[in-house]
Amino acid sequence: MKKRIGYLLGIIAIVLAIVFSYQAGKKEVEGNIKTVIGNSVYNVWEGYNSIIEDSNKGLTIDAISKMNERLIYVTAYSNVIDRGTGQTLLQPIASKISNIAKGIEDNYYQDGGG
Repeated sequence: MKKRIGYLLGIIAIVLAIVFSYQAGKKEVEGNIKTVIGNSVYNVWEGYNSIIEDSNKGLTIDAISKMNERLIYVTAYSNVIDRGTGQTLLQPIASKISNIAKGIEDNYYQDGGG
């Protein structure tokens, strides 16, 4: 009887250890996801802010080319945010803006570059 109680207490201790380690791992994963999403939000904001600052200096083909480069990063970070939150909100916006800017750049070069 004492042997069975000892086994039962051992099994309960193992189950509790598994549950606690699972909960601790879950919190760590949630923390990592929040960190990645937070970093991505900052990078999206920084990318858009840089585009606005450059456009205030004058809209040249160099500024548009630079904007297209930044929009690649903004689109990627927007995708990370959308995946992390389970929504599809930011990435389509970034893609549409990128398509518009790329179209402007392509038209510039098709018309002879100036």
